[in-house]
Amino acid sequence: MQAHITSVWTLGPFRVYPTRRHLFQGSRQIDLSYRSFEILLCLMEAGGRAVAKEELFERLWPGQSVDESNLTKAVAQLRKALDVEGEESAIETIPRIGYRLALPAAEAPLEMPPPSRPELMPGRRARWSLWAAAAGIALLSAGGYYAWDRNWRTQETRRLSREASNYLTSWDNRNYPAAANAYRRIIDLGIEPHAGYWGLAHVAMRQGGQREYALEMLRKSIAIKPDSCGANGLLGYFLVTDFLKIREGERHLNEALRLCPEDSGIKTWWTTMKAARGGVKEALDTQIAARNHNPSSSSVNTMVVTLLFLNGRYEDAIKTSYDFERAASNPQGIFEWRARAYLAVGKKAEAVKAYARGPFAENAPEVLKAIEKSGDAGLQALLNATSENPLRLRHSYRRAVWMLSLGRHQEALSELEYGFGPRAVFYWMNVDPVWDPIRTNPRFQALAAKLEN
Repeated sequence: MQAHITSVWTLGPFRVYPTRRHLFQGSRQIDLSYRSFEILLCLMEAGGRAVAKEELFERLWPGQSVDESNLTKAVAQLRKALDVEGEESAIETIPRIGYRLALPAAEAPLEMPPPSRPELMPGRRARWSLWAAAAGIALLSAGGYYAWDRNWRTQETRRLSREASNYLTSWDNRNYPAAANAYRRIIDLGIEPHAGYWGLAHVAMRQGGQREYALEMLRKSIAIKPDSCGANGLLGYFLVTDFLKIREGERHLNEALRLCPEDSGIKTWWTTMKAARGGVKEALDTQIAARNHNPSSSSVNTMVVTLLFLNGRYEDAIKTSYDFERAASNPQGIFEWRARAYLAVGKKAEAVKAYARGPFAENAPEVLKAIEKSGDAGLQALLNATSENPLRLRHSYRRAVWMLSLGRHQEALSELEYGFGPRAVFYWMNVDPVWDPIRTNPRFQALAAKLEN
């Protein structure tokens, strides 16, 4: 029998261990920087074809604009490691295209065959003793390798988790591809693959347009680790907000809260569902408790302001939004609900100013100029700025709110019908007090009945 340990690439006189990110020539280990090793992997995976510089830039610096000298420097380090004196360079430069690996590369399992047992013949007992001792040493070495390898993969998983988390918390779209790459590496390492699938789902949700893929990743995560509070929580939240499957989402969110009752992020997702089910008072109490544990979280603070609004406490929502804005690293959501609260108390000009600071900052010049005439003119400027698709579809809930504030009830209903679906905050439609003036309208009730709550 043979014991399969891991995989290895042979590359001319070199051996490459992709998972452990090691390069050997004979028994000598060659040190490479992270990016030089990534270039090596990319060239080997290309199977002898030329790899364009653009492809390498996207892999090494995803979503970033960097000078070409950075790539040249990383390739030079790799060349220095692979080139053998008197032979052609291991990396061929393809003019105006990129680079190609000139060494033959092949992937194969690395195996350690057990020692063969020799026949016991008279006079060879001493030799058998040596064979037995060698076999024992080999077994101990294999066990030590497994322990070392698992420890290395564990530490690498933790490092990549921290790296990916930093990319996500930056709220910078340019960092999301790098986060996805880190989560894929976590899956490959095999220590906590459920965390890798969870992370890929989170990235897909941030990037948008990948609903089914995100759902698939979350279900894979839970299949591996059913008691993961993070995967259950995110899946429940996703089902509520992006699929309007509120009852199914509730099951996962309840399980997540049972597993991690003090997690402020889980509580925020749970309160989203609870409010959508009509429990806005209980949701607010829970969210205030969550903020006591994590007072600097933008999402937690935004949810408190949101729930104050949904409870009809508009002045409290406005005051709290200003208190929380100073503590929030990403106050965009706070501006949204401050604007909604101002609309609810009839201060349209102040509402437009809040929109101009938050989700419609790029339209600030024209909408702020419009409110010099009136708040109504400011709202109309926002409607004009979002009148064409895809903006109209994306902002249909907001547009219906603005139309209702302008007294255009039938147009507001038409806008809701046009955009109804898993976007904006349609999952809160049945508890949002802004719709009280049209709540009994049959057209509104037909939409509300579609919500799975």
